Amino acid sequence: MRESKKVGSRQRQTQQPLRRQTFSYYSSRPAQAPQSRNESRASAALSYKKRSKQAGSSYVTSLLVLVRPIILLGAAFVIFQLFALSPDATIHAHTNGDTVTLNDAEKAIYKKQVDTLLKKSLLNRTKITVNSKGIAKQLQAAHPELLEVLLVPPVIGSSPIVTITLSRPAAKLNVAGHTYSIDQNGFIVASDADSAQLPLIVDESGTLPRLGEQFLPGTTVTSVLQVEHQLTAAGLGVKGYTLPAANPYELVVRLNDKGYAIRLNLKADILQQCGAVAATIRHLGTTEPKEYLDMRVQGRAYYK
Repeated sequence: MRESKKVGSRQRQTQQPLRRQTFSYYSSRPAQAPQSRNESRASAALSYKKRSKQAGSSYVTSLLVLVRPIILLGAAFVIFQLFALSPDATIHAHTNGDTVTLNDAEKAIYKKQVDTLLKKSLLNRTKITVNSKGIAKQLQAAHPELLEVLLVPPVIGSSPIVTITLSRPAAKLNVAGHTYSIDQNGFIVASDADSAQLPLIVDESGTLPRLGEQFLPGTTVTSVLQVEHQLTAAGLGVKGYTLPAANPYELVVRLNDKGYAIRLNLKADILQQCGAVAATIRHLGTTEPKEYLDMRVQGRAYYK
């Protein structure tokens, strides 16, 4: 019995070193514990935000690359509108008195001269350095019919605005069926005369006038205005005046509702002739001339 126990005990002792060590989870786990599920989600969300931020930054950069040229072009356009001045004037015409309309061809005459003056100097190509007064004076010197010229650079746009004030029309001039406005100095103001109260002068020379040019001597227009005033004051309504082509110093006057013509001499005293006309008509009474009443010789009256 003792031996058997000893043997069994010895066997157990010899077998004991052969026993495998028990596996321990904590002894075999890595040095750093894995993240929890919540921490993993937070880390993924943070990574997504970083990627989104990087993508957004890249999009903004691309957008700036596309928009920047447009911004630069817009800024250049604004600067051009603010400072640049083109030699392409816009003409606005006014009159000092009666209404007169300039047609496109007549406006083009003034426009062409203004544009030429603008092109003469580079300083006239900007709103800041343009010589507005100098251009206005030169235009007035070329066109005596202009009482005032005002050149103003526009606030928006590059076309300068030129406002011209024409001298007041003194009479209407009819040449070859065309009617013009003429001022007291004999300059053609416009091709259209709207005022029916202006005296009508018919020129039979057939030479068509041009805007801005002196077509009649100032003394001729002044004489017509004096005749108009004197005969109207004497109660004699005047229908119109004619300048015959054959005699440049003769003025033919026709009265309202009268079939005869009154002949006056533009080289003689026109006021004296008007007084003689009124006195002769009163003297004749109902015995009116049938064809003409000639007052061209001073101190004499001829009628037929």
